[in-house]
Amino acid sequence: MASLAIMFFMITMSAFLGEGLFDHYEWFIGFYISIRIILAGLYFSSSSKLENSNSYARAVGVVIAIGAIISGLSFFFAHPFREILLISGIIFEMVAVVIISMKTQVDPIHREHFVERIGLFSILLLGESIISLLAGLRGIEWTQYNIIAAVTGFLMIGSLWWIYFTGFHIMERLKSMKNGLSLLYSQIFLAMGLVILANIIRHTILQDIDLYDFRIIAITGMISFYVGKQLIYFVSLPIWRVNIFINTVVCITITVLSTFFHDLNMHSSA
Repeated sequence: MASLAIMFFMITMSAFLGEGLFDHYEWFIGFYISIRIILAGLYFSSSSKLENSNSYARAVGVVIAIGAIISGLSFFFAHPFREILLISGIIFEMVAVVIISMKTQVDPIHREHFVERIGLFSILLLGESIISLLAGLRGIEWTQYNIIAAVTGFLMIGSLWWIYFTGFHIMERLKSMKNGLSLLYSQIFLAMGLVILANIIRHTILQDIDLYDFRIIAITGMISFYVGKQLIYFVSLPIWRVNIFINTVVCITITVLSTFFHDLNMHSSA
């Protein structure tokens, strides 16, 4: 029942995301606080049913409640303090949970189940990014340049999917991953990278972005993606850290250099 309520609030909250977010901010923050309160309640209720992790569950419940209060205070302030308080509550919760997890002895997570859920989330995010990309391309005039940009963009998204899931099964065997926070938090960067890259493909096809902005956004998206993908391996596999670092630097360097190639559309019209 609690999961259904959270799903309802998240779906409803997402309706306020976008340019009109702060026109109806009271609704957005209300739904957000409702979600956090339900989660805190779940931790409090589960603490009475756990033997080895009851103190951890109570502590996390308290942290979520405090974070919700901090973010909730943003309702009473205007820009920019509103945004600062909203983000501060989220950051407080994330940092505090990490500290508690490091200082408290808890049962290890079920890695196979946890990794599977993370993988499903990534697939959904990738699918939503493609759907959003296609939705923004309705009614455009398809030229040779647009077709090339669309095809190469789709190949890039497919390549990212392949890069991400090729070594995904390794995470299930990472015994050093006790609480899963390194994997969970790394997905924030991964999600940001996928969304940014999907949007840069759309803007490239629409030809409504200049070369400088394209470079900055493309490089930011690729760095974010690789940080999100490699962080869990870097943290959990110390023996491979040098190789992981070199591989990441090489891939990002290729991305940076590729953004300095001439725009094909500009070149053909010259």
